[in-house]
Amino acid sequence: MSLLKVEDLHVRFRTHKGEISGVQGVSFSLEKGKTLAIVGESGSGKSVTAMSILRLLEENGYIASGRILFEDENGETIDLASLPQEKMYEIRGNQISVIFQEPMTALNPVLTVKKQLCEPFIIHRKASKKVAAAAAEKMLEAVGIPNAQRVMKSYAHQLSGGMRQRVMIAMAIACQPKLLIADEPTTALDVTVQAQIIALMQDLQRQSGAAILFITHDLGVVNEMADDVAVTYCGQIVEQAKKADIFRGEYSHPYTEGLLSSLPSTHKKGERLEQIPGSVPLPNAQPQGCKFSPRCPYKTQKCIDEEPPLFAVPHGGQTVRCFYPAKKERRSGEHAKHIIR
Repeated sequence: MSLLKVEDLHVRFRTHKGEISGVQGVSFSLEKGKTLAIVGESGSGKSVTAMSILRLLEENGYIASGRILFEDENGETIDLASLPQEKMYEIRGNQISVIFQEPMTALNPVLTVKKQLCEPFIIHRKASKKVAAAAAEKMLEAVGIPNAQRVMKSYAHQLSGGMRQRVMIAMAIACQPKLLIADEPTTALDVTVQAQIIALMQDLQRQSGAAILFITHDLGVVNEMADDVAVTYCGQIVEQAKKADIFRGEYSHPYTEGLLSSLPSTHKKGERLEQIPGSVPLPNAQPQGCKFSPRCPYKTQKCIDEEPPLFAVPHGGQTVRCFYPAKKERRSGEHAKHIIR
């Protein structure tokens, strides 16, 4: 049994124009001690999927169907999708924690770091204030914060971006969770601090054996962090594979190919970066066939008319939601005859 197994998850949102779909049939699993990266542009359903696991959707959002199976601290398998909210309070911050993208908005501006960092120990571990304060200080030291006593007395606005993110990580791992959800935790940081945060998370994972669900749009970070990768588009997983297959495999989704082509490289020095034309369609204006077809350079009439399922390709459990998953095939002269411009 995997630590986390998401099965055919559908998430919908009620709007004044009717219901729209945020996640459509997403399925994946995550093993203990491993890192799964969920990749895609803004609006592709990454964060909605992650927040569904924690049941922290917006008020107008709900899980329409599907299961989110999680192995709890007692070794029992529970379905988070149908778990009562009272039980979810026991899970969040204790067995499953989250690192948010922007700590300045995630941290309470009117409470000191000490007050916020002591809270997990007091609520979930029933520790006294004195014991919680000592544990909180140790957590700050564990994430590489110097002069932890001074930082404990500080407010969020008094800390740098990298320091705030370290405080967020300390809060997330305070109760040694089995699953850590990192929702674009390095996006707002400069490259140097980003590298430090990634190294810190890897060290903490090695020490605790926690599984990490890493949400990002940055394939460079994926190459550093992930064991497995799920690429999302329009609320669907369009490709899932081992990291090596994503970056160097014979098969891929054209969307993944586009994301990789847009990465800066020393081989492209002085050249314009490639880009995927267009943008992710709105949930209420998605095309009939393949969701990526309006932006795809390899689309045929079949792609416009029919929506492809996830195909298993003959290598290492990789799946691709494309009628033409082989790179060599779709780049061939024969395929070019059928491309719709």
